[in-house]
Amino acid sequence: MSKPSFNERLRYRIDQFFQSGFTLQLVIASSMIVAVMALFYGFAEVFQIDVGPDFASDGSDRFWPSVRFWWVVTHLLETYWIEASIVEQLTATILTLFNFLVFAAIIGLVGSKIQSRLESMRRGTSRAIEFNHYVIIGWSEKVLPIVRELHEGLERKRTAIAILSEHPVDEIEQYLRKKLGRLRKLRLVIRQGNATDPRDLDIVSIGTCKSIIILRPNGASDYGDALVIKTIMAVEHAVTTAERSGERRLPNVIAELERDETLPLAYAAANNMPLSIVQPSDYLSKIILQTARQTGLVQIYDELLEHRGSEIHALAAEKLTGIDGMRWEEFVFSFDYVIPIGLQRDGVLYLNPQRTEETKTVRSSDTIFFVAEDSNAIRERGERREYKEVPATQALTASSQPIVHSFMIIGYNEKVKPFLEECNRYAHSVAQRFSITLVSPSASVNAVQSSDYSSLDIDLVHQDYIVPAVLEKLNPGAYQAVIVLGEQEHGAEWGDADTRAIMTLLLLRNLRQKAADAGKPFPKEHQIVGEIIYSTNKELARSTGTVNDVIISLSLISKMIAQICRDPRIEPVLKDLFDESGDEIYLKPLSAFTDADSIEFGELLAICLARGETPIGLDLADPSDPDDTRIVLNPNKSEWIAVTANTRVIVISENEE
Repeated sequence: MSKPSFNERLRYRIDQFFQSGFTLQLVIASSMIVAVMALFYGFAEVFQIDVGPDFASDGSDRFWPSVRFWWVVTHLLETYWIEASIVEQLTATILTLFNFLVFAAIIGLVGSKIQSRLESMRRGTSRAIEFNHYVIIGWSEKVLPIVRELHEGLERKRTAIAILSEHPVDEIEQYLRKKLGRLRKLRLVIRQGNATDPRDLDIVSIGTCKSIIILRPNGASDYGDALVIKTIMAVEHAVTTAERSGERRLPNVIAELERDETLPLAYAAANNMPLSIVQPSDYLSKIILQTARQTGLVQIYDELLEHRGSEIHALAAEKLTGIDGMRWEEFVFSFDYVIPIGLQRDGVLYLNPQRTEETKTVRSSDTIFFVAEDSNAIRERGERREYKEVPATQALTASSQPIVHSFMIIGYNEKVKPFLEECNRYAHSVAQRFSITLVSPSASVNAVQSSDYSSLDIDLVHQDYIVPAVLEKLNPGAYQAVIVLGEQEHGAEWGDADTRAIMTLLLLRNLRQKAADAGKPFPKEHQIVGEIIYSTNKELARSTGTVNDVIISLSLISKMIAQICRDPRIEPVLKDLFDESGDEIYLKPLSAFTDADSIEFGELLAICLARGETPIGLDLADPSDPDDTRIVLNPNKSEWIAVTANTRVIVISENEE
C-alpha cells in the first residue's frame, strides 16, 4: 500500500472535521479564528501599522498596545477605515476576506445545528416526559380506531398517547391530524424508533405509562408473531429496568398475536409482567359464527364494545358498602341504572353466578362486572328496588332460532381455520354434523383438510367466485348461511379485500332477485354475513340490500383492544362471551318470557335471573329492515316494554334455549 499523500491526509482531516459534533466543530473554528487574529496582530506589530489619526502609533497612547489588537478584531468584523499605506490596505483587505470566511463558517455551523435539531424533532428521537399515559408500539390500520376509542373513553380526564413506530413522525402526525382532527382531551406524542430496542422504548417513557399496546404490522403473516414476541421481551426488559430504578409499578401490556402456538412464548417473554393477548382471527371467527346463527348480533357487540353507550365495567366489591353476604339477585336489584352480569372470585370468572352454589352471595373480596354507561353510575347505584322472587319459566321447547346446519364461505383469509375450528366445536356441542362449502381461487384453500374437523363435511371449491356463472352454479340459496370474507391477494391492500367482498354481495343480490323472479326465492331465514375491514365501506356493503349483518373487523378488534387497555380486568369476560363453551350473548323472543302484552324490565330481569341468565338489553329492530338497528342496552328497571313479534331480549346465557 502506498504512503498517503499530503492531499489525502488533508482531505481525510477535513472529512473528520465535518463528521465531528457541533461542539468540536465550533471549538476548531474558534481556534482557527484566534490563531488568525494572533497572526495578523503579530504582523501589525512587526510592520507598525498605523491604526488611525486618533491614536499615536509610537505606543505613547495610554490605550496602547490594545488599540492595534482591536484594529485587527474590527477588520475581522467589518471594514470602515480607509488605510493610508499599501501594506495597511492589503492587510485590511485580507482581514475583510477572512471576515467573510469566518462568518460564513459560523453561520454554516449554527445553521447545520438548527437543521440537525429540526431533523431530530422530525424523527421524534427526544424522550417523551409523560406520566400515566398510553403507549402504542408498532403501526397498523388499527392505530386510528384505537386512538379514537381511547379518546372517547377519557371522559373528563386529559392524558397522552405515545406512538412508537419505524415510520417518519411527520407522516404519522399528518395522517392522524387529517383523520382525527383536533383532540381536546388527548395529546399525541409520535416517536420514531425500533420497537425491539429497549433504548428506543425509553423515548416513550415505558416506565411511567399506564398501558402498552403492541400491534402486529400489516401484512406480516409469517413473522408478525415473532416480531411481537421480540417486542414483548424488549418491553419487559425496559419495564423491569424502570421498576428497579423506582420509577413506577408494572404497566398493563396488551399484545396482538395470530397463532395459538405462539401464546406460551409470549407469556414466557413477559415473565412476571401483566400481559393480555388479543387474537383477532380467533375473536372474529367466533363473532362471525355467532352472527351467522343469530341475525343482529354484530350490532350488539358493536354497541357493547363502543364507549359512547353502555359497556362492560369492573369494580372491586369492597368499594361498595353494605353488600358483603348479599344474595346475588338482591345485589342485582340494588342498582337502578346498571346491570351486574358476573363476578370474579379467587381468579375464577363466574357469569350468571346465581347458577353456582358457592357464588350465590357476594363477598367484599370479589370483583364485580357490570353493563353500565360509566363507572360513576355504578357508584351512585340509584334507588334500590326490592327483589321479588318469581318461579323460573318453562324452558323453551325449541331453540330461539333454528340451528344452522349448512354454511357457504366465500373468500379465504386468516379467519377461515379458526372459524372452522369454532364451527366444529359448535357442531359437536349440538351433536350434529354440519355441511360447509368453501369457495376461493386462492391456493391457500388447499391447506384445509376435512379430516381435521370431525363434525364437519367440507367441500372445497377452487374457483373465482367473482365470475357470476360460478356463483350461480354453486346455488348459495340452498345454504342456511352465506359468509362473505374479505379475501386479500398476496401483496394487495386491504381495501382490495373490501372491494371483492362488496362485488360478491352485489352478485348475491342479483342471484336473489333472479331467484325471486323465477318464483323460487331464497328462504326467509337465509342469512348473509359480510366481513368488511374498513368502516368507510360499511354503507356500500349495506347498500347492496343483500347482507343481513356487516362485520367491521378492523373496528371490532380495535374497540376490544381499547377496552382491555383501559381496564384489563374485563379481558376474561370478553373471552368467555366469545367462547362456545362459556356463556354467550343470545337474542331470544320476548314472547318466550311472558304471555302479557307488556312487561316491566325489572320483572323480566327477575324472570331471567330465575332461569340462570341475565338480560342486558332489548333488540327492537325489524328483522326485515336491515337499516333498522334499534338496540337498547341497560334499560331502566322501571321501563315498560311492549311485547311484539319482533321484540327480542338480549341475554347472557349458557344456551340458546
